[in-house]
Parts: sequence; structure tokens; C-alpha cells
Amino acid sequence: MKRRKIRQRKYRDSNRPHLKFVVNYREAGKRKRSFFETKEAAKAFADEQNIKLTNEGREGAEFPTALRVMAQNAVDQLKPFGKTITDAVQHYVAHLKAGEQSCAAVQLVKELVTAKERDGASVRSK
Repeated sequence: MKRRKIRQRKYRDSNRPHLKFVVNYREAGKRKRSFFETKEAAKAFADEQNIKLTNEGREGAEFPTALRVMAQNAVDQLKPFGKTITDAVQHYVAHLKAGEQSCAAVQLVKELVTAKERDGASVRSK
């Protein structure tokens, strides 16, 4: 798939006459526009965005920065334990599922007494 080059374009708005150029681009999957007073500033910004797009690819440019920072922070915290983000997510999902299986204390005591009786425990052990 051929990617489209980011360019500066002329811009005119009677409410903001000092802004003469605009650069349309995508960031974190959303369309963005940056406005400039000079053509040089707009061209420099467009060139910077094109370099970023080339270096990181479209997926990298559209991946939210906050999520990228969170992921890197998580990797740094898990590294001493030899674990990955996937390991952490699997553990946390299992923890959440276990928490959903709650019951009342009375029901838990009844189940415990029934299990002890099945095992042949004495009355004192119950």
C-alpha cells in the first residue's frame, strides 16, 4: 500500500487571518490539523511528520502515545521477573474471573461442612 505524503497547504480563514498554512495528518488514528503563519514552519512540520511516518510506519504513528508509554513502563516493571505484558494480562484476567465467583459466607460454610462429611472427618473437625 502506497502511503500519502504529508504536505502543507494554503489556508484562509477570515476569523484567523494571521494563519496562512495548514498541515493535515493522522495521529493515534485520528485526523489532525496544525496551522502556521509561515510556509517554512508548515513545511518543517510536514517534513518532520513524514520522517516520523517513515521511521515508525503508519501503525507506529497512529498508535496512541499514552498507550505506548504505558506499555514501555509495564515492560520495564516486568523485566526483573522475566515476564511479559501478555503474562501479566493473563494473570490479571484469571484474578478477575476468580473474583466473580463469590458466594455468601453461610453458603461457603455449608459447602465446607458437606465436603468434610464426604471426606469422613469427625464431628470435631467440622
